[in-house]
Amino acid sequence: MAVDFATIGTAVATVLGGAAAWRQSRRSSFTTITNRLDRELRQERMQRKMLTSYVLELTRWARRVDPGGPAGPPPTPPDDLDLSPWQ
Repeated sequence: MAVDFATIGTAVATVLGGAAAWRQSRRSSFTTITNRLDRELRQERMQRKMLTSYVLELTRWARRVDPGGPAGPPPTPPDDLDLSPWQ
């Protein structure tokens, strides 16, 4: 029984290379996913800040309006505020 060390070495190198490539692929995917989540979180925070300021502005407007008298126009929402979830 002869052991071919070159074949065994090649097989080990192939397995190690495949494992390293797989790990790098997973790391790249993880980085891509975390970057996307960070970007979406920043956008969500910006939308929440704009929505909060608009609700506070509407509340101040509602306190100024006389219940029996004519109401002035309500404040307009910021252009960048996405109101589609509430329509």
